[in-house]
Amino acid sequence: MANTEVERHTGVDVEEVPSANWGWSKENHRLLQICGILSGIFMLCMLRGNHVGHVEDVFLIFFAVVIFFIVGRDWWLRRRGWSR
Repeated sequence: MANTEVERHTGVDVEEVPSANWGWSKENHRLLQICGILSGIFMLCMLRGNHVGHVEDVFLIFFAVVIFFIVGRDWWLRRRGWSR
C-alpha cells in the first residue's frame, strides 16, 4: 500500500547535513542585513578616534557607504521579489 504523506523537499540532503533537520541550513537574510547595518555603523563610529590624518576617515566612510548600498540593494530586491 502506498504512503499518502507528502515528503517535503528542502533542497538539503539530511544525510550530508545533519543539522538540516533543525532548520539550520538556510541563510537568514534578515540577520545578514542587520549585521551589515551594524558593521557600517561601527565603521562610522570609528571616525572618532585618536588618529591625526584623515585618509582613514575617507576609507571608513567609503566602505560604510558601500556596505549600506549593498544592504539596501539586497533589501530592495528581496522586497520586490526580484531576488530569492
